[in-house]
Amino acid sequence: MTERNIQLIPINRFLTVVGLFTWLYIFPVYLKHLGATEFAVGLAYSFFNIGITMFQFPGGYLADIYKKKTLLLILQSLMPMIFICMGLVRSYKVLIALYFIYCVLASLNFPALSGLLANTSSKKNMGKAFSLFQAYFIMGFGLGPLLGYFLMSRGMPVADLFFVTAVFSLLSFLITLFWVAEEQDIRPAVSERTWKVHLDTKLTGLFLAGSFFFILMQYTLFSPLPSIFMADKLDYDELKINLIFAVGGFLAGVLSLSTGKYITEKSSPYFFFIAQVIHFTLIYLWVITGNALMFVFGWMAIQLSMSSIHVMLAAASNKANRGKVIGLFGTITGLVPAFVPLALLSLKDQVGYSTLYLSVFPFIIVQYFIFRKYWKKS
Repeated sequence: MTERNIQLIPINRFLTVVGLFTWLYIFPVYLKHLGATEFAVGLAYSFFNIGITMFQFPGGYLADIYKKKTLLLILQSLMPMIFICMGLVRSYKVLIALYFIYCVLASLNFPALSGLLANTSSKKNMGKAFSLFQAYFIMGFGLGPLLGYFLMSRGMPVADLFFVTAVFSLLSFLITLFWVAEEQDIRPAVSERTWKVHLDTKLTGLFLAGSFFFILMQYTLFSPLPSIFMADKLDYDELKINLIFAVGGFLAGVLSLSTGKYITEKSSPYFFFIAQVIHFTLIYLWVITGNALMFVFGWMAIQLSMSSIHVMLAAASNKANRGKVIGLFGTITGLVPAFVPLALLSLKDQVGYSTLYLSVFPFIIVQYFIFRKYWKKS
């Protein structure tokens, strides 16, 4: 079984993220410029969360039944046209609808992509594979906003950045088509196909802990709250918002590359929790001081948790059901915090940013005890 996908799948993901993140961090601000209220933006992001997570389990089921590369090609072929349409429209309602469609396609895509990487990597190289995957993914988070900053500083409007994303998504499709290798055929027979997934104690604990983890991520990175905080309280314009995320994302990717060999099946639970505590502390310091370095360092710290999640999921599943396990994990841990963005934007003016961010810390504590109980029991 080939392991060349250890290089090609991270590069594939990297290109997609670079294109997407030229504008994604300023997307909430752009929607407001088109006339959306903050309530509408929060509601839209809650639906985006549902779209990006709800179909991961069906996507995992399809990835275990049909050839993963074929499934990837079908999904990736639709994405460039969506971004072209996003660049053409000027209605925030249509824009939200188009991006929701992309989220659904990405939701179906992720289990096949992650499962193909896991199934074409040896157990010895699993940590390396997913650390590289995460590193390229996060460096895309950095280089994407940096590219957006560069293009906008030279006069490109935000709307034209969607066309840039279309080009990058087309390149990603071509890499999958011509160079990504398919795994050996390990699909179950028709009579053995089932939606059921057996969850041992490790997976049960990881699913519960992962739900709390992604609630934390809604506060700090995955919702419009950080971008709106930068615009409203720190008075950053779109260029500066992109630049701050670019620096944090690029350095986070470098950290992931340099620490990959240390994240193993045994060490990953420790990295998972320690990195979260450091991340929360730094982000909270950023909120109360406005020091951008705290945000950058917090961005870097959380990557150890993200890499650890992939390693633990791969270690607690097997090749035949890995797609369904990854998909079910994404669906459950995404749907639980799906409406957090709406709640955060509704409460921020009532309780203040510092109190709002502090309220997430109990989730880390609860998550720790749940995960520790289940993981150590097995």
